[in-house]
Amino acid sequence: MKSNQLESEFDPMYDYLPVIDNLWGKHCVRLDETQDAYEIVVIEHNEQLKFIWKGWRAPCPQNEIGKLYNLNVEYDNFLSTIEECLTFLITTYPDVNIGLK
Repeated sequence: MKSNQLESEFDPMYDYLPVIDNLWGKHCVRLDETQDAYEIVVIEHNEQLKFIWKGWRAPCPQNEIGKLYNLNVEYDNFLSTIEECLTFLITTYPDVNIGLK
């Protein structure tokens, strides 16, 4: 929590926690349940991002419910993919507010 904490949300109760000086100290990616009912989490592992996902419930295909998947991704690959997606959205839908400036 401290690594992603905004100054306006500072709570001295957590002051003893170390400050993480890396990408995740400035950015937060939150993924949870997808529209097709997969649970997803992202962690750092061996200096890469590790995406872990599992089929949760319908409408996920029945044969994938409870099945665990994972994939390691280089930081630069992830960031360039996000940048490409955001550029596409902003360019394609300029009148839609997607929460970006």
